[in-house]
Amino acid sequence: MSADTPFTFHQWLDHWGKGRLLTLQEDSKRCYQRMWDMSQEPDHIRAFPAWELLLGCFWHEDIDSWHKRWTDCEGVLNNGRMLAPKWHPVWRKLSSTFPDGYGNPYPPYARSSCAFWQELDVDESIVYGALSEAEYDAFRRQHPAQPPIGYDGLPIPRDLLKRLHDELEQANYLSGGASPGAPREERVAHKEKLLEGELARAHAAYEQQGVQRDEKDRSFRLMDEIDNLLQQPLERRNKPSEWIASSLDGLRTTPHFDAFPNWHARAWLASSNIHSEAGEFDDELRCLKRALELNQHLPVKRRIKKLRAARK
Repeated sequence: MSADTPFTFHQWLDHWGKGRLLTLQEDSKRCYQRMWDMSQEPDHIRAFPAWELLLGCFWHEDIDSWHKRWTDCEGVLNNGRMLAPKWHPVWRKLSSTFPDGYGNPYPPYARSSCAFWQELDVDESIVYGALSEAEYDAFRRQHPAQPPIGYDGLPIPRDLLKRLHDELEQANYLSGGASPGAPREERVAHKEKLLEGELARAHAAYEQQGVQRDEKDRSFRLMDEIDNLLQQPLERRNKPSEWIASSLDGLRTTPHFDAFPNWHARAWLASSNIHSEAGEFDDELRCLKRALELNQHLPVKRRIKKLRAARK
């Protein structure tokens, strides 16, 4: 899997430079080394037993070439996804088999790579095919969990742990999680659906922010247009009616003004008032009708009706 990024590696390097690349890779190595060290603890592996290798965090990476690397290092593809238990040899071999590797069992696995890990919980690991139920059970037998200790220094009774587990499942269900006792496949499908909804909401929020930025940009551009009108020579403004009428005509033709229909409607309303003062009733009616098309709430219907009656 590779993210949809606009750069190739060399384009990214030309844009940001080698210094930024070295900083990025050193920061990545420190981050993933901490993840690797933590993942060696059996308690952590029992909760999150596998990783998925993802590509293209900062620049595009060729998925086919990485699939070949993966299989050359004893990795098995699962529906095109690079998944493996944390104890699988593929993680050590990815960076030591090829001449561009760093020799570390964690990302980045190559000098031109920005591949990264995604940790998988037990349900995801088994449902997606990173490991089998039998493999997971074998690991748990090999690394049995120590019973949790209570405040009295004694192991917490199993029936109490079972009751706590059931209460947590119920609380999770009431907060939007999968139903209690659901099979792994159902829990994973539910989690994917929730994630899909979160991504859709995040995308909608991002799009809304873009709309707001565009509106703000258009409003600033419109204010520039108005400032330009106000900076016109004084002799042009000595005849207020003519100046306002021509200014409004000019504003109504700008694309920025079209983005604000309420302002646009009020401009037509202002034009109608100017035409009314000049006795240009046909133009007044035309402007009122246009204003009403843009804003049905403007109180002009009586004026329109009166003007239409006067023309008969």
